[in-house]
Amino acid sequence: MTTVQNKNGDYLKITANSHSSSNNGQDVQMEVPAQNREGRILVPLRFVSESLGYDIYFEPIRQFVFIHAKDYSFDSSILEQEDLQAARKAAIALPIKVDFKTLGTSDGHRLHSYTFPIGRADVYYLLDAMFTFVEIKKGQALAIGQLFRERRVPSIAVGNISPNISLDTDPIMELYNHGNVLFTEYEDNTAKASYTEQGWIFYRKENEDGHLFRPHTKAS
Repeated sequence: MTTVQNKNGDYLKITANSHSSSNNGQDVQMEVPAQNREGRILVPLRFVSESLGYDIYFEPIRQFVFIHAKDYSFDSSILEQEDLQAARKAAIALPIKVDFKTLGTSDGHRLHSYTFPIGRADVYYLLDAMFTFVEIKKGQALAIGQLFRERRVPSIAVGNISPNISLDTDPIMELYNHGNVLFTEYEDNTAKASYTEQGWIFYRKENEDGHLFRPHTKAS
């Protein structure tokens, strides 16, 4: 048996391999039973979250689950702070909302990056085998559209994006034409930031132990 409790003291008691649970002492049935996997109790996330008063949202683009308190609201001024690194981390931590059928995910593709215009944190594109263009308005990250492009394969696009978009000259790319910053995350828990401005690229590789710097090199 395991107990899950929120900050207000409300609790759930859940028994492995059973549909039954106890919500503050009242018996409640779960649609999916909890499971015992190698000594860990796996619980149905939506049931637990909503039973304890939280909102839950599954983002289809990155396959992320977001859980928030019902009174949570995003402070948009975070994106305008002087610390751009903190602002951009806050930007990519927002769930991406979509109003179109997404292109899905690429199985086995673990590397992903976020590209921002120089000096900004309110707009970016995500690259994880496909491009997802995002803008943040009123505290919400809204997907403009997605593009999948590969050699010798016809391009596919959804949302407000054309499959014939030019990644060099299309108006949506204008924000990035005069420099950008690229965050790339790796499986070894390190991340590399590449700053592109006036034809030069500056690399910085970061991990939990600090920062490793490489000399800048000419952009191709």
